[in-house]
Amino acid sequence: MDKLKGVSIGESDLTELQTILGQMKADVAQVTADAKKEYGSEITAVTSSIDGLSKSVQAARANPSKETLRPIASGVADVGSAVTALRKSVSSTC
Repeated sequence: MDKLKGVSIGESDLTELQTILGQMKADVAQVTADAKKEYGSEITAVTSSIDGLSKSVQAARANPSKETLRPIASGVADVGSAVTALRKSVSSTC
């Protein structure tokens, strides 16, 4: 998530953003394997938000414009909120 916070949202940053999202998907897959029973709803929210952001990035890469870049900012915020909720749930049980 920290890497995601540091990425600018511009046409030239889309490849880096897509790489970061790929790593986040791998990380979430590991968390899912380890703790799906306990944190299933939080993991689902993280996965859904990452998928939504990935779709926005793909759309912006295919047709870069202000209109296709704009949803990326809200997608990053959605991922951040979902990750924060998962972290809170995990920290309250550890």
